[in-house]
Amino acid sequence: MERWSQAAQDANEKPVLTLKEQKELEKLRAQDQREIKALKKELQRKEKAMAEMAALLVLRKKWEAFCSEYAEG
Repeated sequence: MERWSQAAQDANEKPVLTLKEQKELEKLRAQDQREIKALKKELQRKEKAMAEMAALLVLRKKWEAFCSEYAEG
């Protein structure tokens, strides 16, 4: 019973952070947010580049098909 009571009390306690620790956590969080933003921007840029490349490949294949039909006919 004593262990249960102690476990319940420990579960309700919130960890107390010093002001220095809070500032450090905020700094790390801000750094993480900047990194996430940069990674999202890079991913968006790469997705656009891939879409453009796919479109160019499709156009190239259509052009080659058109040229081969024109040469035959």
